Amino acid sequence: MKMETVFCLSPVLLAGLAAGAGENMVGPWNREGLFKAPRTFSAEQYTEYQVPGVQALLYESVPLDGKPVNVFAYYSAPTGKMPAGGWPAVVLAHGGGGTAYASYVKIWNSWGYAAISMDRYGKLPKLYETDAEGKKKRVRKENRPNLEGGHPILPIDNADKTKTWNYHSVCQIVLAHSLIRSYKEINPDRIGLVGASWGGIHASLAAAVDHRFKFVIPVYSSVGFFKKRAQWTELDNFVPLIQMPSLWTKGPRDQNFFNKQWQYTIDCCGGRTTANFVVPLGHSDGGQIHLVNRRFADSILKDASPLPVVGRTQRHGNTVSASVKSTRPILRAELAYTFERPITWKSVWETKPAVMQESTVSAELPEGVSAFVLNVFDEAAQKPWPAFPSSSNYIELDAETQK
Repeated sequence: MKMETVFCLSPVLLAGLAAGAGENMVGPWNREGLFKAPRTFSAEQYTEYQVPGVQALLYESVPLDGKPVNVFAYYSAPTGKMPAGGWPAVVLAHGGGGTAYASYVKIWNSWGYAAISMDRYGKLPKLYETDAEGKKKRVRKENRPNLEGGHPILPIDNADKTKTWNYHSVCQIVLAHSLIRSYKEINPDRIGLVGASWGGIHASLAAAVDHRFKFVIPVYSSVGFFKKRAQWTELDNFVPLIQMPSLWTKGPRDQNFFNKQWQYTIDCCGGRTTANFVVPLGHSDGGQIHLVNRRFADSILKDASPLPVVGRTQRHGNTVSASVKSTRPILRAELAYTFERPITWKSVWETKPAVMQESTVSAELPEGVSAFVLNVFDEAAQKPWPAFPSSSNYIELDAETQK
C-alpha cells in the first residue's frame, strides 16, 4: 500500500530552532517563569460566579503591555480520603467561545481527580442569560463581563507574538499547572492536560512547552485548522516536542478540523499516541469530559488498564488489516468508511463489521471507498453512546489509483 510521507522536523532540531534565547525558551514561551507557581487572589467579590463545592479564584499570568494580567478559574479536589501522595489532577482548557466550567471541574472530581478550569479571554464565566421573553440564550464571549485586571480579547495572529491569544492562552495553561502542583493535596507527579477545539490546540502547544504534564488529550486538534487560516503558531513545528502519552479524539462530523490533517498531526507527535475516530461524533466544548478521557487518564495516573493499541494499517488488495494489543477482550471491530469526494464534515460515513482474529483486525474495502479507518472496541468501550473505539490511522484513497 502506498503510504503518504510525513515530513516532521525532529524534536532536537525544533528545540534548537525554537529556543534562540536558551534552553528555557520554546518559541516565545519562557519556561523558567512559567514553571513557578503564580500569585493568587480571592474572587469572593464576584458573588454571581460562586459555585457550591468549587473554589473560584484569580491567579496572575504574564503581563501585557507592562501591566499585570489576572485569570479567573474554578478549582476543586474530590471529597473523601486523599490517596497516598495526593490527588491526581487535570488542567482543563476550553475551546473557542468557552470559559471556566465549574461543572466540568465537578465531573472530574467525581472521577477521582482534582481539576482547574480557567477563562482565557480575560472574562468572567457568564455563559447564558435570560432574554425579555424568558428564554435562555448563550452569551457571546465579546459580551461577557470583563474580569478586573484581565486582558482584552486578543488577536490570534500578530507581528508581536507575545500580544496574541495563542501566546497568553498557553501561558495561562502552564501557570495553572504550576499553581495546582504547588497545592499540598495534589500529587505533582500525576497531573494531565485536557483541551477541546481551540483548547486542544493550546493544550498541544502547552504540552510542547511543559514537559511536566504526564499526558495530554487534545480533542479535535489538528494542524489543518491553522493551515487553513495561515496562523502563526505552526502547530506541526511544536507537536514533535510533545513527549508524554497523548490521546487524539475526533469524529467525521467535526466542521472545524480536517480528518487528514488530524492524522498528520498524530504522525508528527512525539511520545506514545492513541487515536479515537468516533463515527457519530461532532464538535463541542464538551470534549473536555468525554468518558474516554477518564479511561486514558486512569491508565496513566491510576495504573488502570490502558486503551487498546491499534497499529498502522496494512493493505493487500482490497483487504486491510492492523495489529491490536489489548489487556481487555475485544468485543467487536468495525471498518468505518465513506464513498464521498470531496470529504467534508457533511460526508456520510458508514460502518460494517470487521474481523478480529487473535491480535489482528481486518476487513474488506467496499468498491469505491474514498477514506476509511479500522476501529476496535473492548469491553469498557460499549456504553454509553457513542462508544469510543481505539483506531488505526485514518487513510484517504486517491480516486484514480485507489492508493
